[in-house]
Amino acid sequence: MEDEEVFAVTHALPFSWIREGSVQGIRIDHPDGLRDPAGYFARLRREFPQVWIVVEKILEPEEELPSDWPIQGTTGYDFLNLVQGLFVDPSGEKPLTSFYADFTGQGTDFHALVKDCKRQVIREL
Repeated sequence: MEDEEVFAVTHALPFSWIREGSVQGIRIDHPDGLRDPAGYFARLRREFPQVWIVVEKILEPEEELPSDWPIQGTTGYDFLNLVQGLFVDPSGEKPLTSFYADFTGQGTDFHALVKDCKRQVIREL
C-alpha cells in the first residue's frame, strides 16, 4: 500500500463508489499485515474524512486498537464471540471435548492448542 500506483489501483473501484455516494463506509481486513497501518489509515482518512472506516481485527482480551489509527473501530467480531456464548449450552462442552480428543487423538487443552496453532502460523506463513 506504500507504493502510490498499488494504492491507486487497489482502491480505484471502492473510491469511485464513495465519490458517487453509493458507499459511506469501508472495512479493511487484517491491517496488521501492512507495514504501516497507522500511515495507511491516515491516508484513507485524508482522502475521505467523512467515511466510516472499520477494521476486521479480532482483539485479544485486554488488547485495544492502536490509538494512532484514525478509524471508528472494529467489525465487532470480538464482541460477537462474547454474545455467541449466550447461545451455547455449557453442558455440551464435555461431550464435544471428549469427541475431539477421540477423533484427533490429541489432548484437549484449548489454550495450549491455540498457542501451538499461532506458533505454526508464524513459522510457516
